[in-house]
This record gives sequence, structure tokens and C-alpha cells, in this order.
Amino acid sequence: MKLSHFGYCYTSLDFLKNHFGHLYKKENEYKNQYHTFELITNKGYWFKVRIHFDDCKKSYKQYYFSIYGENISCLALFNMHTKLTIITIDQFIKNISSPYKVFKK
Repeated sequence: MKLSHFGYCYTSLDFLKNHFGHLYKKENEYKNQYHTFELITNKGYWFKVRIHFDDCKKSYKQYYFSIYGENISCLALFNMHTKLTIITIDQFIKNISSPYKVFKK
């Protein structure tokens, strides 16, 4: 199984832990640590949302969390499960290079 990066959500670690704490775990990968939320069913991965420990300095502030999955449908599954706004990688690139931060609410 190979997970690919498909998009982002803009939220805080506290929000995710309070609403989806049952999906939370700390993940170690190549000497790096991540805050990770993942939903797996018997059909496979629904989604995996993560952020590097160093990028998430304050849990109450909002950051861009990366969304991973087996295919692009992970974004729709994440949106159905969490009701959070999601953006694709293309939208994220346009957003960070734009003077108008339209996805931050």
C-alpha cells in the first residue's frame, strides 16, 4: 500500500484532538516525529492527516495539515468525516503565493 499526498486542511491540533482524538497517534519516521490522525477500515485507508512536530509549535494555533490517501477520494472522505474545508495541492500553492489568503477562515 502506497499513500500519496493529495491536499491540506487548515485547522489546529487542539480541534483535531478534541473532535477526533480516537484517530490520533504519534508517528516516528526516519528520526522525524509527526502528529497523525488516520482512519482505516477493512476496505483500506480512508485518509491520513499529519503534521511534523516542529511545524506545530502551539497546539491552539491553526496550521496546514497534510492529507494522504490511496487516491484523490481521500479528500472527499476526509471532508465527509470531519466537515473541515480541504484544499488540493494546486490550490495550496496558489494560496501561499497569493496576497489573498482565501482558505484561512
